[in-house]
Amino acid sequence: FPITPVIFFDGLGTVMYDSVSRSLDYLGDYIDASADPIAFDVHSFSYRGFAPNDNAGFPSERKLIDDAMSFFSAVQARYPSQRIILLSHSLGTGPTTALLELLQDRIACCALAMPFQSLRDVIMEVTLYTTMAYYWAAPSWPSYKRIQGMDPAVPLIVVSAGQDELIAPYHQRTIRANANANFLDFFYLDSAFHNDIKEVLETNTTALSNFVTKCLDRSQ
Repeated sequence: FPITPVIFFDGLGTVMYDSVSRSLDYLGDYIDASADPIAFDVHSFSYRGFAPNDNAGFPSERKLIDDAMSFFSAVQARYPSQRIILLSHSLGTGPTTALLELLQDRIACCALAMPFQSLRDVIMEVTLYTTMAYYWAAPSWPSYKRIQGMDPAVPLIVVSAGQDELIAPYHQRTIRANANANFLDFFYLDSAFHNDIKEVLETNTTALSNFVTKCLDRSQ
């Protein structure tokens, strides 16, 4: 049976192996319900310069994009005839939307959980506008601009949590408004927090199943 490649770009402070298991938030119910054998080959990596993995280097926007591109190429080399599914959460918005813009038709589908419109905006909100110097030094990650350049044929879902303590829901609404996607579903749960991906997705399991079906159709 076919094996479908997946890359998960997770959030800040997540151990790489946890990222792989968290992909089941998106795919687990579909696997359980499938009448046919199905397999996903999930890949993830930890970002340079970020804890808790204590990676060396400085996490500039350009370097993280380069890392994401190299990682994507390595996975693509294992599956040269298939498109790759992209999943993300929080900080993973940055490299994921960059790949959406740069790689276009090589993406099977994409899911953005608690994405930000701009990393600088998040920094300002979390620090309550007290670190202006760091604000201007930080990577901008203008995800709302990058997502305008995606291939409109790539199915997209955006996941939003009403009680998100790090990235306010208006960020996800901005991403939704700017996404150049012919198929886009927006998942929202008012009582959910930043890490409650599964809880938000469970609000519409039919839409999630339809999304995964489209992912598989485009990947093969």
